[in-house]
Amino acid sequence: MNYKDTGLYQALKHYPGGYEYHLTVKISEKQPLHEFEQFCEQHNIKAIVIYLDGGKTPHQPMAGRVIRCTPDEAFEEITKTAKAMQQAGFALIRVKVEAGVNNLNIPQQDSDASGLSDSCYFEHHIKVALPDSYPLSDLRQSMKALDVHVSYNAFRKLNEHSEYFLTQRLYGVGKLTATTRLDLLLQRLKELEVKVIKSIQEFNIYDSKQELDDGWME
Repeated sequence: MNYKDTGLYQALKHYPGGYEYHLTVKISEKQPLHEFEQFCEQHNIKAIVIYLDGGKTPHQPMAGRVIRCTPDEAFEEITKTAKAMQQAGFALIRVKVEAGVNNLNIPQQDSDASGLSDSCYFEHHIKVALPDSYPLSDLRQSMKALDVHVSYNAFRKLNEHSEYFLTQRLYGVGKLTATTRLDLLLQRLKELEVKVIKSIQEFNIYDSKQELDDGWME
């Protein structure tokens, strides 16, 4: 499948620097998850199996990798990996690419984000570890007030803790506003005594099937 005509190449060229890409697949009942994990390991990409906290497509197996290279090299790697994934029998249903917030042309002020496509938005990913006894319903309620959505990584179980992702997606804002919102989110997690493992701020530049998150990002 060639994505050059859909805007992927143009997006990479417009925001040069570092990228993170995710390739989401639909796995049939005949394909155990460990086969997908093995494929990702063989191709030096990270396997993630996300269970969203609601939505029309709550089960989303995906492969991801962080790269820093030229737009042409990034385009070649993403399309090559996508092709290999399809040849291995996995149905590719989404290509999503995020740029580093220090890349060129990232909107700084809210006015800079005016008129951008729906595929362009800031996204904050907070990885947290919660003990099995943690009242997850309370966390979901607190996060909902901040427009933050919860998902679970099926591949990560840390002793008596489970790994969750908190996702905050912001449209029509610049980096300054987005960073302020991220700081407020991290402060709230501190108040809730939630252990943050990792915090990432990115700017999404390409999303071939954003509707896959319908019902979750609402």
